[in-house]
Amino acid sequence: MDRLSDPLDGLDEPALPKIREAFGPFASDEDLLLFLVMHLAAYQTFQKNRQPIQQRSRLHPVACLSDELMGRRDFKSVEVSVGESVSINIQN
Repeated sequence: MDRLSDPLDGLDEPALPKIREAFGPFASDEDLLLFLVMHLAAYQTFQKNRQPIQQRSRLHPVACLSDELMGRRDFKSVEVSVGESVSINIQN
C-alpha cells in the first residue's frame, strides 16, 4: 500500500523557530503548542480569558481533604481522625 502523503514532507527546515519569530513570543512551550493546535479565534479567546492557576500548598493530603470538606455548607459536621489509618465521619 502506497502512502498518500509523507507527514514530514516540507519539514526539511525546522518550523518552530520560524513560528516563534512570526507569532511569538509565547509564554511557554505549552502556549506554543496551544497556538499550533487551536483555531486562531479560539486561541485568542483563550488568551484573553485565561486565569492564572492558583497554587495552594498543602503539607498533608488529610489537611487538603479537611479544608475541602469544611468549606462545604451542606454538611452538619465533619470529623477526621488520623492514626494508623484515616477515618472520616460526615453528618448531613
